[in-house]
Amino acid sequence: MTIDILMFMLQYFKWLPKLATLAVSTKLDESLLAEKICMNAISTFDSTRQRFGTNIYELYRSDNAQLVDIVFIHGLKGSVFRTWREKNFIDETEQTLCWPRDWLPKDINAPCRILAIDYTTSLVHFAGVTETLAVRSQRISKQLRSAGVGDRPLMFICHSMATPHRGSPVANYASFALRPTNDLRILHHQNEINKDLHRDFLNIAEEIPVICSVAELEKVPLPFRQKEFLVPVESAYFEYGPIYHIKDVSNQF
Repeated sequence: MTIDILMFMLQYFKWLPKLATLAVSTKLDESLLAEKICMNAISTFDSTRQRFGTNIYELYRSDNAQLVDIVFIHGLKGSVFRTWREKNFIDETEQTLCWPRDWLPKDINAPCRILAIDYTTSLVHFAGVTETLAVRSQRISKQLRSAGVGDRPLMFICHSMATPHRGSPVANYASFALRPTNDLRILHHQNEINKDLHRDFLNIAEEIPVICSVAELEKVPLPFRQKEFLVPVESAYFEYGPIYHIKDVSNQF
């Protein structure tokens, strides 16, 4: 055993009681971070194990060998710690801070693993260099591969502004922002990058067994007393598979 590994083990076991406490914390960010630290620490001793990068969190793993991976992707201004929480709940029931973690495994009969991608976005660029979509995608793609994504059948679930195939009306208001970010500009209906991505996806769509779309039917307030769908039907619906309309539900930032 090398000195580096020995020192790591000493530090890891020193922090183990604290990590164990955080892993059962009622705060979602504390529990997910503690679990990830422990899993990555274990992978240090076994090169065949998956490793979870900065942007990847494991929400659930069945005890039996997993047959499918389900990956959740939030949208603009979202977060793995906020997007999937229950907003409307009954007082006498316990509120879930992450329904893919607490509810979804109960509805899936097959052994599975549920992951979530977390990344930072903003509407207005204040200072410094902002990360492009291409750079962010390449980094997250590498992290997904390190986490073992691709070794089994895969399903992506994309929420709100992680979905628009043909842009979003909210990007039309970007001109009213002082310095809109690239994340907002790319969602404009006429953005060429968005169009290219859509065309590229069309080329591989027939190879994907199931594509299902869900569209909102409630408009949300926007600047200047306007109301719009964050993701209108024509942008929520891909050109393959069924589409479902959900009443009394709207996307929020």
